[in-house]
Amino acid sequence: MDERRILYSEQRPYVVPETLEELTGPTQGEVTLPNHLDWSEQGTYNLDDRRELSVMYERVLREAGHVRDLRRYVNGVMLRRVWPHLFLPHRVRTPWEERFPELIRTGR
Repeated sequence: MDERRILYSEQRPYVVPETLEELTGPTQGEVTLPNHLDWSEQGTYNLDDRRELSVMYERVLREAGHVRDLRRYVNGVMLRRVWPHLFLPHRVRTPWEERFPELIRTGR
């Protein structure tokens, strides 16, 4: 019997805001994510370091279950800057780029 495995990531719903302007999260300093967004040892990110900012955004975009999480931790201006450098699953990246085609043009 040849059964196809269905991965959690294939079934999980991902959230996308209506506009990038509603994403008014912090742009500098340290941010500690709540456990429902980041259960790793790190948890705290220095937004002045672009690599740490990118990792935090990757985690928030993958794990957010509500748009309020995106609004609180992601900043639309910063997201545009780091978008080309984010490592995101296709099922996360695609709905964002479909809603915001300008993200595709930010440096690819």
